[in-house]
Amino acid sequence: MGVPFDPPKNLFAFLIYSSRVSELINALAMQESLRENGWFREIAALLPEGDAAWAFKRPLEDAGILVVPVPQIALPPSMQVGFTLSHWGLVMTKFVIFNMTGYSQICILDADMIFDGLRFGVRPQTIFSECAEFCAVLDLQPLWGQEAYRSESTIMMINGGIMVARPSKRRFQHLMQALKEETRVFILPEQLFISFYLAQPENNIQSKFLDLRWNVLDSTLDVFLNHYMDVYSKAHLLPLCDIDAEGGCDGLSRSSLIWQKFLYRASTCFSIRRWESCVEDEGCSWCGHYCAGRFVPCSAQVFSGSAPLRGLLGYDANYGYNTAQYTTTTTTTSTGSTTSSSSRTTRTSSTATSTSSSTSSTTSTSTSTSTTTSTGTSTTSGTSTSTTTVRSTTTSTSTTTSTETSTTTTTSTISSSTTATTTTTSTSLGTTSETQQAQLWRQVTLSGELNMVVPNASAFVNDPAAKQGIAKSLANISGVDVSEVSVTFSLGTRRLSVRQLQSQSVIVDYTIKVYSPSATSYGDEIKGKIKAVPLAELGAQILKNVAAVSGTTYTITVAGITAEAMVDGEVVTSSGSMKALPPTPEVGGSIRVAGSSSSLLGLPLAWLGGLVACALLAE
Repeated sequence: MGVPFDPPKNLFAFLIYSSRVSELINALAMQESLRENGWFREIAALLPEGDAAWAFKRPLEDAGILVVPVPQIALPPSMQVGFTLSHWGLVMTKFVIFNMTGYSQICILDADMIFDGLRFGVRPQTIFSECAEFCAVLDLQPLWGQEAYRSESTIMMINGGIMVARPSKRRFQHLMQALKEETRVFILPEQLFISFYLAQPENNIQSKFLDLRWNVLDSTLDVFLNHYMDVYSKAHLLPLCDIDAEGGCDGLSRSSLIWQKFLYRASTCFSIRRWESCVEDEGCSWCGHYCAGRFVPCSAQVFSGSAPLRGLLGYDANYGYNTAQYTTTTTTTSTGSTTSSSSRTTRTSSTATSTSSSTSSTTSTSTSTSTTTSTGTSTTSGTSTSTTTVRSTTTSTSTTTSTETSTTTTTSTISSSTTATTTTTSTSLGTTSETQQAQLWRQVTLSGELNMVVPNASAFVNDPAAKQGIAKSLANISGVDVSEVSVTFSLGTRRLSVRQLQSQSVIVDYTIKVYSPSATSYGDEIKGKIKAVPLAELGAQILKNVAAVSGTTYTITVAGITAEAMVDGEVVTSSGSMKALPPTPEVGGSIRVAGSSSSLLGLPLAWLGGLVACALLAE
């Protein structure tokens, strides 16, 4: 009969790094969509060795996903700066698929994708028959990195959201050498790097562009794979709806409903709307505003209804991204007499460092546009250069006398003030008046201690699972994302009786951060939650969460808890015509036994400047 035929061993995989809960939730929905559309072989989660994403191992395995440890592949030194490093630090690890030679072909996906091709007769495995040594989808509208993208006219940039490769150790070694020698700075590191690599003939790699429907960002189109990376279509940010109730999902797009459908099938806990029903199910855990699987960490951002940091990104629904400039928010107070109808659209942005003072006078006459005489004195201080464009249509003559005082604040803590007197003769028709309203957000920092008695304290403080378990417990109590909680351990002693017997204790210093327009009340709310939790309940939750990720069982007694909040720092965001939403809340909190220490965490200018690319954050 001869040798049995061994069919190709293909694999769908995704990379998860960092502690962003949205990555885990997206992955659960994505794998369910692959299963329901006909993929019954392995789906793998690639977790970099030593990364915080290993906290997601249990829920991934519970979903039937193969967890594969892979070595970390760091960015080249030229890209280890600013936002590129903080958000894309391990994204080059995607290329480890070239070294996984136990498979014939591997398709690596971004977690924020949903397969929906079966209604067109296309199954997930179809992609493997369409590929050469390497294939991906052409990025028709790259958002960022345009200057680097255009530096060679022959370069066509792929979108790194889906890539299919035939593993080869030789190819992997060649890629790693090219990465080591890379000196350019890419805002979208992996897809610009591989795009340049593909364009160089000497690399001799057979590549092919896939049908665009394999990676579509526009949810209104017929697609095989929905990619939820657009700033206004992050599926994991939209509130969960009740698909069984009449009108329970009104207002959600079809693609968002599809995503929620697959998430509910991945875990029925997400479909539960009330906390009473959630806590009755031993397999579920209540996260403040939604129900999740028992071993899925809670997050304050997911299903919150707003995109994190969107108000700081320079995104305008009408104009898209402006990566060279940060959008400013302007509030204007006007006084005076007006005898004309005027309408204008103003776009102001700042990019450079300057200090200037100027006086100008301009006169122009036109029967079809406008006649304007203006005299103004402006003073700008900080790190900004502002440009203003005024568009109007004029058909008659009238007089306007006004005094305007405006204050402009950019996301890079730029401030400027302008006082001007303007005499305008104009009447505007057919234009739209856009008003930007400023909203003030303040930073809240809570910090403190949790005192516990643990018999084997030394082993406990050296167990990484202990930090993960305590951070998750504090996040659950506070109703924040576990990534917002930072935890450090130290050893102490505790008196056990009047005979001065001493036992080793564990002191946990922790900090939580949030931003909120009502910072004081929000800080008090979080502080109240922490102080209200019974110590026995807190101890039981810590014990459960530590045991979930550790092979060691500890005896834990929580001795005390305190909480304090401090408000500091201001961020102004815009809303209204630009549809900009506020930044992600970060809550500050602390648990203490005796005494209290607060750490004030400021918002550095460089960090704000690095937010140019933040719109792609899962949270």
